Amino acid sequence: MKDFWFPHDYNPTADSKISALLGEHGAVGYGVYWRVVELLHTNTEHYLEKKQYVYLSLAKEMQISIDQIKDILAFCVDVCELFYEENERIKCARVNRNLNKRDELSEKKRAAGKASAEK
Repeated sequence: MKDFWFPHDYNPTADSKISALLGEHGAVGYGVYWRVVELLHTNTEHYLEKKQYVYLSLAKEMQISIDQIKDILAFCVDVCELFYEENERIKCARVNRNLNKRDELSEKKRAAGKASAEK
């Protein structure tokens, strides 16, 4: 799989949503948030299923309890609106915007390459 990057804000803690997450769940919540953002970027469907095995996997990876994972994700959805739920799936508008921008950039590069090849 090709490696992709995504933009990371240089001062995300200035965002009141992130600040609220830090205030409630500290560095653990902040770390879980960014890990989920990374997973959403790399997952081909760009969502996480609200399934026990997903929580278990994430909890093991982050070395915290499943209850902490569930609490943090619920806080990110219900209070901070950093993620949203759709059809028992966790999604992120930020990730969707990043992916759309990446697709637009890829299309521009493809069109430029095609135009260059035609010359």
